[in-house]
Amino acid sequence: MFHRFSSLIGFFGLVGLVALFAAPRADAQSTYRWEDPSTGRTVYSDHPPPQGTKNPPTVETYKEAPKKTSPQETLPYATRIAAEYYPVKLYTAASCGDACAQGRALLSERRVPFTEIKLDELSEEDFKKTAQQLGSATPTVPLLTVGSQKTIGLNAKAWHDMLDLADYPRTGVTPRAP
Repeated sequence: MFHRFSSLIGFFGLVGLVALFAAPRADAQSTYRWEDPSTGRTVYSDHPPPQGTKNPPTVETYKEAPKKTSPQETLPYATRIAAEYYPVKLYTAASCGDACAQGRALLSERRVPFTEIKLDELSEEDFKKTAQQLGSATPTVPLLTVGSQKTIGLNAKAWHDMLDLADYPRTGVTPRAP
């Protein structure tokens, strides 16, 4: 039984390899243009003209335009899902100094997409709204929110625990440059 199963896997693996190497390239296509001698019509085709065509064919090669991707699309799937359900916000201020820089570095090392909100750059009205959302008239920074959870101050273990609970991967993949 096992021998029959392993030979089936070998057969389908071989068929898959042959199909992979026999497949034409999809990133570029050539278009040929020539005049059909029997009808006098101009023909456009992805196949070369038949033998005996008087005018040499014009060959134009078209490559697929590169797809425009947002930075979010270049992230690993697990990170995109976590960011969708549990967005990360880092609240900072100019007076925060080294603690905020370390917090930014922690999130960057883990490759977590986050929004940094600089409290001292907000208008008075926006500051009041943000302070009310955070539950403090004068929020202490750095302050990290992951979804609806928050941690005040820089505590690497607590930050990693919150990110783990939100299913952010421990090690991210560096997004490719656009």
